[in-house]
Order: sequence, then C-alpha cells, then structure tokens
Amino acid sequence: MKGVAERLRPYTDSSFDDAGGRETREPVVASPLDDLTERVLTLVAVMPPGQRRGTIAELVSPHDIERGRLAVEKLIGDERLAEDNLGFLRLLRRE
Repeated sequence: MKGVAERLRPYTDSSFDDAGGRETREPVVASPLDDLTERVLTLVAVMPPGQRRGTIAELVSPHDIERGRLAVEKLIGDERLAEDNLGFLRLLRRE
C-alpha cells in the first residue's frame, strides 16, 4: 500500500507523467514577475480608466511595491501598457 505522500507526488511534482514515470522534458516554471504582470493587466482592464502607475504597483504587490513597479515597467517595455506624461496607465493590448 502506498503512503499518502507517494500517492500525492504526481500532483505536486511536475516531473512525473500521468503513469507515474519520469518525464524526459524539463517542467515549465513561470516566474513570479509573470504572475504580477498578469495581475497588472487585469487591474488596468477592469478598473476605471486613468489609474496611476503607483496605485497599480501598490495594489498588485502591497508588501513589495518595487516588484509591482517592475511588473508595470516590464509591460510598458513590452508595449502592452502606455503611460502618459501625468503617470496614468492605458491598456494597449492584452494577449
């Protein structure tokens, strides 16, 4: 009889396939910044227009505002968000 940990391993360890054997390819790991960028895009899309950059950064990462700022900067650099001269964000494209 398998222990609980052994039975749960396929669900917690992405290096196992459905049959319980080892996979040959590396698992895809998303970076924490990717999660924050998705949060930024969602907030800009659903909030009233004209949200400030600092407000969005603080909402997506209240305990580490610098990470929120990095996520906003990444989206501006990727041309998915635009910032006007007053610091208001606008959604350009959402992929």
